[in-house]
Amino acid sequence: MTISGHSVGLPASLAFSNFYSDGVQGLGRVMVQRGSLLTEAQSREPGEMYAVLWKGRDGFTSLRDWVKTTHQEIWVACFNLETDQEAQVVLTVRQGIDIEKVLKDRFTSNIKRVIKLPIALGAHSPLVESAVRKFESFLNDMLLHGSLQSLNQGGTIFVSDHTHQEQIDPVASYDAAVIIKELTSLNEPVRFQRMIMYLVNNLGVTDIWEIGSDILTKMIREMGFNVNLRSINKPLELDNAVRDLANLGMVNRETRVGSPILELGVNEARTILEAVANFDETQINDLSSFNGVGGYTHEQIRDAILVYFSHLFDTHENAENGNKMVKNDTERDLTLEFSFDPYVSGVFVTRLRSSSSNRLLIANVMSLDEGEEWRSGVDDTRDGVRISLEVDHVNTLEDFKHLFRYARWTCANMLTWDSDGIILPEELSNRERR
Repeated sequence: MTISGHSVGLPASLAFSNFYSDGVQGLGRVMVQRGSLLTEAQSREPGEMYAVLWKGRDGFTSLRDWVKTTHQEIWVACFNLETDQEAQVVLTVRQGIDIEKVLKDRFTSNIKRVIKLPIALGAHSPLVESAVRKFESFLNDMLLHGSLQSLNQGGTIFVSDHTHQEQIDPVASYDAAVIIKELTSLNEPVRFQRMIMYLVNNLGVTDIWEIGSDILTKMIREMGFNVNLRSINKPLELDNAVRDLANLGMVNRETRVGSPILELGVNEARTILEAVANFDETQINDLSSFNGVGGYTHEQIRDAILVYFSHLFDTHENAENGNKMVKNDTERDLTLEFSFDPYVSGVFVTRLRSSSSNRLLIANVMSLDEGEEWRSGVDDTRDGVRISLEVDHVNTLEDFKHLFRYARWTCANMLTWDSDGIILPEELSNRERR
């Protein structure tokens, strides 16, 4: 299996390998540090990024040559696409430059479109150079302490392309030190089309899967390579993709990327959620012996929540991009929202708001890790309630019972998503047993 990515997709793609010794947790540490360092660099030298679409390829080199004369004000950040119909690059510019006007004035007949990207950063340019050494030091420290490791020889291979030099092939390596060098090339341009060409022509890749969007898939299709393309955008699609990889022997069936790789079906997930929703927290008398509900472990409960959410997300037209679902109770002026981040395994958020004022009334965060304890937190700011708890500050049995009631509340509302109304935490004792 070959893994690669475009910019921030590079570290994310390595979650499909053994590069992170502690799996998704290692990826999370890397992404947080990367984001922090780039934000710091942006505060020092602010930049913006624009996609530039050029009509055909005639004269396209004149744009690249012109950029070199702009005296460190404009840089080519990504060489994405170059065909007879269209060429596309991403430019990084210093903040404050009206790049659309500059380009259209200079290349009147060639510019098809200039699109400002929703990226508050001057990536792949000298503007982020201050982050490079710090990030490299951070990753090397992780490597030294065993948190990062080289890929298994003969298994997954990592491919990336950060270079100005046309004659040098993209990097293809198992070696952790080489991979770190690529991950820290934050100030170097990305050559996406050349990387795809290398995958197909040099490594014999026949199937390319994109995880997280379909933007790159569309670009690859325009390039005209004879490959099978698949874009994976939803949690359930991610589960299916990793199952397919497991069936091909390319990953372990238990690999966790961001959505659990599960044997649970929707009906079994529903049964587990019903056990949680109907479990009266007053029965909990001793935290040291509380290891699950109704014979189900914490990991099974966590998986059931994500499987059932995936089911709801994939079967309802009101599911929104960003893995969010929203339900309104007009009679009580309430809006319920479910959401979770597919790149952070097990993190699930339930929010209750006032529909008219959009005031946040309840926020319940559930993160069931692979260990033995519930990790969660809740803020209930409704008048007469006022509960604010985090797992690290739960010192009493009563506090834990409060947290568990909000976990029940989340499960109960998932199970009744297609029914009218929204269940409130204090109404759980009166709901019909299933």
